[in-house]
This record gives sequence, C-alpha cells and structure tokens, in this order.
Amino acid sequence: MRIISDEQFSRVLKKALSRGGDYADVFIEHRQHVSMQLEDNKIEKIVSGTDAGAGIRVIFGNKSAYAYSNDLSKDSLLGLADAVSRATNDKKDISINLKKRSPHLDFEIKQNPRSVSADKKIFLLESANAIARKVSPEIRQVTANYRDMIQNVYIATSEGAVSEDERIH
Repeated sequence: MRIISDEQFSRVLKKALSRGGDYADVFIEHRQHVSMQLEDNKIEKIVSGTDAGAGIRVIFGNKSAYAYSNDLSKDSLLGLADAVSRATNDKKDISINLKKRSPHLDFEIKQNPRSVSADKKIFLLESANAIARKVSPEIRQVTANYRDMIQNVYIATSEGAVSEDERIH
C-alpha cells in the first residue's frame, strides 16, 4: 500500500534541500493496531485504530532540522519540507534519482494478525486467564493483554534510496 509516489518523494526532498543542506530524508508510516485486555475474568478493553504520519529531516554540517505531521497531503508534505529547509542557508539546485531498496532481512510471518478474528483473540486471552488461574488456588487476580500492530513504513533519502517495509508485531 504505497502512500505517495516516487515523484512526490523527489519533490519533497528537493524542497527540503532547496536552501541547502547535506542530506534529507522523508519517513512515512501507517500503523493499524489492536489491543485487548482481560481482567477479573472479563474483557475490560478493546481498542483498535489507525495512525499515520510523516517526518522530514534535513542535516547540514553537524546540525539537523526536523518536522512532523499526521497530514499526509501533498501540500502538507511540501509545507514540512519548506519548514525544515529554512534551517539552512546555502541555496542549491539538486537532482534526486530514487532507486528502490529492500530490507536485507525478511522474517516469516506464519499468521498475519489481519486474518485472525477478534473472537479468536478473545479466546486466547480467556485461555491465558484459565491457565494462570489453574497454577494455584491462591491466584485471585489475572490480567492478560493481547496486542498486534501492522506498520507500513516508507523512507526516501536525498542519496536516492527509497524503501518500503511492512512490519508485523
């Protein structure tokens, strides 16, 4: 699920370096998460949601400037790039040729959390609760938590690298 195009990444990076700088990068993430809590033999909380945001950084000499927003629109990203560019003062014209790079490590995910129903996740919590209570009759309180997250990350650099990764937790 690509959020912005390579062309847009290039425009944002050029804008970030338009007043100078040695290096710039754009980091965009989109996260979907689920959290469930069982306490006192019942489900107390179920929280799910989606978060997204972008960060743009410019490095110049031994300093850096950074800006962040959860607005991923073209105008917002260019506005962030303009904001970080103001920290530098050496105008230059640059070209950026992005090339896709993939992570060197790949971990096998046996079951994607998106494919697991909420009922199955609740069953896991209830099973953990039952197992903990069977350890000893002295156990009076059990809290069990379930969490999963799928994070999609997109990174582009002024050195020409563009990477995307899906991180499943």
